[in-house]
Amino acid sequence: VRGAIALFLCAPGLVAAPRVSAAQGAAHVAAEVTAPDTTVVRDLPLIENPSPRPGRVLAVFLTGDGGWAMLDRSIARVLADSGISVVGFDSHAYLGRRRTPDETARDVARAARHYLAQWHRDRLLIVGYSRGADLAPFVATRLPADLHASLAGVAMLGLGHSASFEFPLLDFVRDVERPGDPLILPELQRLRGTPMLCVFGTDEQRSACRDADAALIARYSRDGGHHFIGDYKAIGGLIAATFTK
Repeated sequence: VRGAIALFLCAPGLVAAPRVSAAQGAAHVAAEVTAPDTTVVRDLPLIENPSPRPGRVLAVFLTGDGGWAMLDRSIARVLADSGISVVGFDSHAYLGRRRTPDETARDVARAARHYLAQWHRDRLLIVGYSRGADLAPFVATRLPADLHASLAGVAMLGLGHSASFEFPLLDFVRDVERPGDPLILPELQRLRGTPMLCVFGTDEQRSACRDADAALIARYSRDGGHHFIGDYKAIGGLIAATFTK
């Protein structure tokens, strides 16, 4: 009853609950409502690498065929040290069965929403290496409107000319471009106006980075081939400097 006072007497051996103000109670309820639900991403092959430093940017890092390997881990560490929290998206594990561009974008969006909330970030960066770089533009063009509005940019390392949304074992021993694989350069055109960065090795014979419109995307070369002879710290620093301005 409004205006009445209720008095509760504790029986021996019982402890009264601490007094909670209306504001505290409302905050507790709000926290329960807005807390990220881990079940929404439990089916995805994700690797958490939160930054110990404050910052606004979350990077979703789409790996190459080797999964969360030395290159991916090393660059993620540099990004985290620069204030960019990173969630790795293991492309090798994810592409164990054939996917579609729309399906892949939805799953990356799920991961992005979850970790933007959990790590209190408000800017999204898509990073990809090798096959993950090939997937990155198709993910970026298909993001929901709210995530696209928060998109800081797309960084692609070792970019090919077409994207394969499956990973047959044969791809471990040789590069295979299939007739049905969508072309990457037209997808980059759809991202015009989005900040983009592309890194290629000087020894790479075929790289879409070389062929991309220089007015559309910032292109950088590094010594070596597809693995950049271990120059991961410099590449991570380049990405961080570009997208944390």
